[in-house]
Order: sequence, then structure tokens, then C-alpha cells
Amino acid sequence: MKFEKLRELKKGKHAVTGLCMALGLTLLTSAVYASYDDANGYQNYKESIKRLAFKENNFTAQISAKIYADGQEFAGGNANVKADGANSHSKNSSSSKIDAKDDTSSDEMYIVKNGKAYNIDNKYKTYYVTEADYEQDYNIFGLPNLEEDPTANRLVRFLELSADAFIGDIKNNFVLESKKDGIKNYTVSASEVQIPEVINAGVSLVGGLGFNYDSGTEYLTTRYEDYDEAMKAYYKAQTGKDLPDDYYDNEEIEKVLDGFYELEDKYSDKKSGALVVYKDASTKYYKTLAEAMEDPANQGVFNTEDYLAGFLGKDAWIKSGKNDFSIDEKGRLLTSDITVVFGTEDASGNKHEIKVVVNLKIKDYGTTKVELPNLDGYTKNDGETILYEADEVKEDKVSEESANKLDDKEIEDKKVQDAKEDDRKVESAKADDKKVEEKKAEN
Repeated sequence: MKFEKLRELKKGKHAVTGLCMALGLTLLTSAVYASYDDANGYQNYKESIKRLAFKENNFTAQISAKIYADGQEFAGGNANVKADGANSHSKNSSSSKIDAKDDTSSDEMYIVKNGKAYNIDNKYKTYYVTEADYEQDYNIFGLPNLEEDPTANRLVRFLELSADAFIGDIKNNFVLESKKDGIKNYTVSASEVQIPEVINAGVSLVGGLGFNYDSGTEYLTTRYEDYDEAMKAYYKAQTGKDLPDDYYDNEEIEKVLDGFYELEDKYSDKKSGALVVYKDASTKYYKTLAEAMEDPANQGVFNTEDYLAGFLGKDAWIKSGKNDFSIDEKGRLLTSDITVVFGTEDASGNKHEIKVVVNLKIKDYGTTKVELPNLDGYTKNDGETILYEADEVKEDKVSEESANKLDDKEIEDKKVQDAKEDDRKVESAKADDKKVEEKKAEN
């Protein structure tokens, strides 16, 4: 069924969400590790990042990331990006080592080529095509040209100075390891005691927010062993019939399913903990999310975010970090290999270690070409997504045409009113002249 496929896709993206949070912290930290010295390492690194973001529009970038929790690989992701000035290509994949019973991997591509946007799902061998919603010209990220936009330039300058302020006393950690054929190789590292207090305060805050958001401490967290199977089981238990594939927009069926949608309302008195809904539509409540995840019966029920939240609770901080990177003779970033180790303390007071490893490689500056892959064997359109987007575009077009028609009518009405007003003024002037003539005749 289509909704089963869509459900799998959504589940696959949980790993990406958790990964993005960790990557954000990692990249923030790596920016702090670089500092000024005689080799201008900090300045070179900063300028290479700015150049990549605001100026470069032809390159190939490969990035991989992995998260380890207490020494065990937790989740990972890969991204490949190409840009050739007019077109762009991104290929993303992710996977989780936690959800053993479910295939949570994803493998998707988004290509802009000759004004068309190709959305390709390599996992399900499907794709659809739409009009590109932007024109790529100056850089791949759609950011403004700093040389032509003074406001954007001032904003970037402000952000640069703010980043400089975060550096603190990390001045002597930068090392120029080698320089050959115009390529400079740097290494930057910092230990726990060298991390500025403001950085670890931010990490602790973000860790706490992530924990409260998805840990079952602030509200009831509900997870399904298999949402679609549970829905089918509930419907059959209530009616003795199988749930038809085309149950959408069927009022009678929806009335029956209202009870399924409201299963967690039975636990409305619970302000925390976790509720698990199983395939047979049965439920089980746990006082804590950790308790639910530790139950062997729930293997594959919880996603990567849930497990990551389980390592948080009371505190989070940076234990160490390292960034080995290289820059070419033109100041362009070539590689950046980042490792950051976070210490955490969970709700029970147990301490853990989360390690994030990011490897970035950029090549083929100025020579990259974006080409469409061979889509033989792929199914064009997945039905619902395309119809929805097509309907949306159609509605926008109709609204625009209606607005244009209304504008044209208003213009015509205005012309008619103006003409009538001119006629009225002429008649009024004639009447005034007539009165003047009559008055003269009387005298």
C-alpha cells in the first residue's frame, strides 16, 4: 500500500533529524577550534568557508558522518553534492544501526537540470519532475552576492565578529603540518578544559532541549510497532472486516478509526512516560521512555532520536575535538575531517560518551558537470505526491488568472468612471457658463 511506503520513508528520516542536531553542534565546535597564529589558520579556514558558501558554484562535495554511542556505531549518513553553475545535484542516504527490525535506510536524489527539478528515490525506484523553484546563478546555496548586497555583507561581518568572540583563549592550538604544491594541511585540537565555558553552556542547553522534546519527561511519548498494521487490526476488531485500501474520505470508516486515532487519549492523565501501540492494536504504558526501550519486546519500535535522547537528561558537554583540514593555493577548502566527543549524563545519572565523526572532501572546482542518471526501470510519479503538487500549481495558476482578470476589470471600470467624471465636469462647466450668461442678460 502507498501509505505503508510513505510511512517507511518518514521513519527513515528520524535518523537524519538526530544526525543533523549532532552535526550542527559538531560544526559549531570545529569553528571554535581554529584560531589565529602566524600561519593565519583561523582566517584561512574562515575565508574558505565563506568562499564555499557565497562564491563557489562549480564543485563536487562528498560528506559522510557517523555517530557512536558508548563505542557502538549508532547512525550514519552520506551526501554527495555537485554544482556546475547552472545546475545542481544532491544525493543523500542515511541508515540506523538501532532499528534492527525495520529498514530505516533512505537513498534519495534531487537534481536541478535545465530548469527542471528531478526528485528521485533510489530505494523505491520512483521519481517525479517539477519546475525548479529557483534559478541558480551566483552560488549553489542561493545566498546573496556579498559584493553587491551591502546589508548581507554587514550581517556576515557581524556573524564573523561574533564567532571571533567565541574563540576565547584558544590561540595556540593551530598547527600548520605541511605545505606542498600550494596546498596547506592544518590540524586543530582542543581538550575539555580548553573549551570556552559559553560553548559548553550552549551544548548543555541544546542537549537539554532535545531531551525534553523527545524523551517522555515532559509529555507522553507514543510509538507504534507498525502504524498501518495496528490500524488494520483495530478496524477488524471493531467491524470484523478488513480495512479496504481506499478507506480515505469514507466517513463511515473514518468514524470507526476515530477510536484508533484517539488511543492515547485513554492515557491523558499521564504527563510523562511512553505508550507503545503494537501491531494487534494492543497498548502498553511505561513510566519512562528508557524503560520502554529496554523491553526486548520493543526492538525496532523506537527510532534513533529516541535512543539518542536516552543518553541525555541532566547534562551534556564537549570532552574533546579535532579538525584536520586542507586548503589550496586559491584559498579553497579541500578536506575537513572532524571528530568531536561529547560527554552526557542521562536522567538516572549514568554517564555516556557520544562521538561524532564527519569527513568532508571537495574536488573538481570549476570542472564539475551535472548529468541526469539513467532512470530506466524507475517508475515516474508516485501518484499522490504529484497529483497534490499539480493541484497546488493549478490552483495557484487559476488564482493568478482570476487576479489578473480582476485587475483588468478594475482598470476598465476605472476608465469608465473617469470618463463619466470628465463628462460630469464638462456638463457642470457648461451649466456654470450658462448661469453667467443669464446673469449678464438680466443686467
